[in-house]
Amino acid sequence: MKYLDISKYQPNVKYDLLKSDGIDGVIIRAVSTGKNGLYIDPYFDTHYSGCKAAGVPVGAYIFSYRTTAAEVDKELNLLFKRLDGKKFELPIVFDYETKYSHLTKQDRTTLIKYACTVIQQHGYYAMWYTGKNFIDSNLIIEQLNMFDLWLACWTAFKPSQTAYNYGIWQYTSSGKISAVPGNVDLSYVYKDYPAIIKKAGLNGYGGDPEPTPEPVNVKSELIKIKDQIQGLIDKL
Repeated sequence: MKYLDISKYQPNVKYDLLKSDGIDGVIIRAVSTGKNGLYIDPYFDTHYSGCKAAGVPVGAYIFSYRTTAAEVDKELNLLFKRLDGKKFELPIVFDYETKYSHLTKQDRTTLIKYACTVIQQHGYYAMWYTGKNFIDSNLIIEQLNMFDLWLACWTAFKPSQTAYNYGIWQYTSSGKISAVPGNVDLSYVYKDYPAIIKKAGLNGYGGDPEPTPEPVNVKSELIKIKDQIQGLIDKL
């Protein structure tokens, strides 16, 4: 399976072409931080609606620049407000790839673990994203193995899944598909996330049960059919 990730930097997506491009799912940026602070990606709702209308499974990600749990809480609170009322077939991802020299490996690892735990506690399938080089130099990956990893490693060779425990491998940032102009990030996927998430009742899929249909009154229905037939005969 193959996934695409998009944000405000891909404003012109032809959603109806995604499936023919071989795209099995799209992960959309929901929240990030700019020069004016936290913000919701202005194309999040557009991308969500477009993918849903095209029948393409969706997930969401948050790009974090935070250095404390309190700051992460602010990001996640905004994220949860944006996700509320929507359904996601793919994971909700905490993207963390900024080094910050004053943080230790343990500090960074603890922040990612904290964010994924909170996402999970809110009823979502939590995943984290970063690059292989960032992991090797800045994290203690053994402490994060309870959560799936979306690993960025733009090489022709597949990284070791045993060493990195990833469910998604982002293998390029210069992919080409007809649905999106320019270069795009593309990922290979190794789990059936829609099936896993729906079965677990996560990401908005644990809501109200299907309504029970009204019982059919067989006699009443037969009378309606008889009247319809008699009406047709009378017109002859």
